[in-house]
Amino acid sequence: MGDALSAIGAQNLVSPTPVCSPDGQPFTLPIRVLVADSNEMGTEVLCSALNRFRNIEVLSCPVNYEGVLAAIKERKPEVLLISPSLEDGAGSGFSVLRELRSANSPVKAVALVESSKRETVVEAFWCGAQGVFSKTGSIKTLSKCITSVQLGQVWANSQQLRQVLEALARAVPPRLELVGLMAYERPLPSVDNYDHLLRQEVR
Repeated sequence: MGDALSAIGAQNLVSPTPVCSPDGQPFTLPIRVLVADSNEMGTEVLCSALNRFRNIEVLSCPVNYEGVLAAIKERKPEVLLISPSLEDGAGSGFSVLRELRSANSPVKAVALVESSKRETVVEAFWCGAQGVFSKTGSIKTLSKCITSVQLGQVWANSQQLRQVLEALARAVPPRLELVGLMAYERPLPSVDNYDHLLRQEVR
């Protein structure tokens, strides 16, 4: 993302505009965002870049598991940008997402991934992310991602979406089976079984 960050100019600044959630209720700009990248330097650079957008307010930039959870409790962000791995080690960012999911937190999360490996993308959504964004993307596109996720939309590029759909296709049996010219319904797995099947996919 380094080249994209250095190329930011005034023309990329996004002016605040009235926006509404899917149920028609307006929410207040700027969007309150918490950033947690894999290291302190990368986090500070990303925070500085996002602060140049007037529709985004970066609240703080923690870089470890405990720091992120404490900042969420204290600052109450609307959107969390988080790397799968923080300074605590591999997978610590995903541990934060699982903790938020277990607590039914209203915070919407975007996973900042180094590459779009199928296992990483699928696990990000399984852990509770509403979006996946590649660090090779532009900072302007990231600001659009933040706004879309805050509006209740899911953010993923076509490759990432295909990976999730392929994982679901392998994990979940079809609802209908054809026998000759007749179709009959099979009972669908419970939500708990979906979680179990997706967990098998990311191992």
